[in-house]
Amino acid sequence: MRHDFPLPSHIWTFEGAVYARYLQDKVTPKLADEFRNDVFHSQAAIASKDDLHQFVQRWFQQHGQKPPIVIDPTGALTAKVQADVDIGKRLNVIWTPTIVVVTRNNYQIVCGTKDLQDPKQLIPILRAAIEQTKTPPAARHK
Repeated sequence: MRHDFPLPSHIWTFEGAVYARYLQDKVTPKLADEFRNDVFHSQAAIASKDDLHQFVQRWFQQHGQKPPIVIDPTGALTAKVQADVDIGKRLNVIWTPTIVVVTRNNYQIVCGTKDLQDPKQLIPILRAAIEQTKTPPAARHK
């Protein structure tokens, strides 16, 4: 499961998350994931809302999509992104990427840092977190 947590320090990220939610709800979740990944990898080139709009236009065109004239006329997509933000705040998310490993009885938060921002670098940490959330098998009776 993936949630959006746009950082307030980047003035364009909330709107970018709304575009991702549009793709997720109106086109396909797979295309939304691809959009999110591409935005994440291109974030150094996106410094403003104008940069975001240019990125979105180019990205939609390259993927055979036409962006809507009004991205969220009812506010429903914005509300879904805000709900994700609220979940992140309850979990004390302070950096992205943050991944929460959840099992039936436990969860563990794995969070990027200033020096650890590439999600691929989190893989060994995630594997360890998954191991820690596993319930040990019940002892066998002899």
